[in-house]
Amino acid sequence: MARRARVATWVVAGALGVLVMAFFRTQIIRNQEWSLRSEENRLRDVPLPAPRGNIFDRSGRVIAENVVGY
Repeated sequence: MARRARVATWVVAGALGVLVMAFFRTQIIRNQEWSLRSEENRLRDVPLPAPRGNIFDRSGRVIAENVVGY
């Protein structure tokens, strides 16, 4: 039973070691790359034209026109 506990301890310690190394690589070594990606990943305005079209009555007269209002 003691051997199983030691093996389990080494497996867990190894997994934690791999996880710590991955965190170190991401936060310390690849810091500049992630900072750049963060700067590029911002909200930006994208103009979206929304023409509605004219509204006509049954005689063909324009009731409402599509006019830019800002």
